Amino acid sequence: MRVEWMWQTNADSWSEPRPAEWGHYSDVENLIIEEAFATEKTHAILDGCHIDFKHWVQICNNGQNQAIPIQRLIHKKDEKYVRTERFMPDPIAPKRPYGGEYGWVSPFIIEVREDLKLSNGQLPSRDETIVPMVVEKAALGLIEEGKKIGKQQEATYMAEKLMKQQKGGINEVWQCCAYLYSMNSFLYQKLNETMRLIGSEEHEQEWRTLDQCQIKNALSSLFTNTTSDDDDDDDDGDYNDDFHFHDFFDGDHYYLDLLRRFDRDGKYRH
Repeated sequence: MRVEWMWQTNADSWSEPRPAEWGHYSDVENLIIEEAFATEKTHAILDGCHIDFKHWVQICNNGQNQAIPIQRLIHKKDEKYVRTERFMPDPIAPKRPYGGEYGWVSPFIIEVREDLKLSNGQLPSRDETIVPMVVEKAALGLIEEGKKIGKQQEATYMAEKLMKQQKGGINEVWQCCAYLYSMNSFLYQKLNETMRLIGSEEHEQEWRTLDQCQIKNALSSLFTNTTSDDDDDDDDGDYNDDFHFHDFFDGDHYYLDLLRRFDRDGKYRH
């Protein structure tokens, strides 16, 4: 069973009466609404509007108090809709191919190490004592980026989800990161945008300083190095066996498998 909330897109139409048309909330908004409804709250606060459960309407926060009808649908497990945003043309076309352009260590990873002050080999998969710090930085970065684009409620919700894993193991953190990235929200859009800018001289300031590297550095550190304890470390200290973010987006890698394992309702399939 999957619960979905929707809002009427043609509620303000001044034309002749016609069948209602319904739009989808984002994955994060849907979770925020459903959790508020399940706990019998009177309202759910979203970015730019709030949900009034008493009257079953969405009310914009622009002062006009326009009430838009909403509905709650319950789908069977196998009933899913295609999120067209995932298949839209990329807003930023990469000027360089991902694989092999920078050798083993991309400038993205170098920025991660410098900003988080990590030494060679000091990675969450090898040293779990740094996981709480990296998780906190990622959560703060989510909130800061959300504020910039008017998505503070979405960002806070995702940051809270991530912070709940702060004291857990690295595998739990990895799964949470993969789940957050797989949702329809500003996060995957911003990360994809940043990855396409890496190495571009024209956009160098943007990919090096995105929110003081908080999102890209912290999350990339959480996704960095998927080698097992049995793997041999390189004597020269290079990150030759590290997982690069490029693999996360393009390669058939552990984290792509994680993404495939998440249902639309957020449950992890083993």
